[in-house]
Amino acid sequence: MVEQLSKDPTFASVTVLIVDFDKDKEALKELKIADRSTLVAYKGKTEKKRSSFVTDPGEIRALFESAL
Repeated sequence: MVEQLSKDPTFASVTVLIVDFDKDKEALKELKIADRSTLVAYKGKTEKKRSSFVTDPGEIRALFESAL
């Protein structure tokens, strides 16, 4: 779902950052991510929404929409 939304022109301005939980410990610390499968939406430098372990397409879309 994340890949699909990333290709949608509606979300062209949304940046998706994929952090490897096992390798990118410094990025996880900086972003304050403690759980695997965490999505964080930013509008510019402002965090708009965050969720962990979400698989519902509607909830993932809402997360992307929060960064518009």
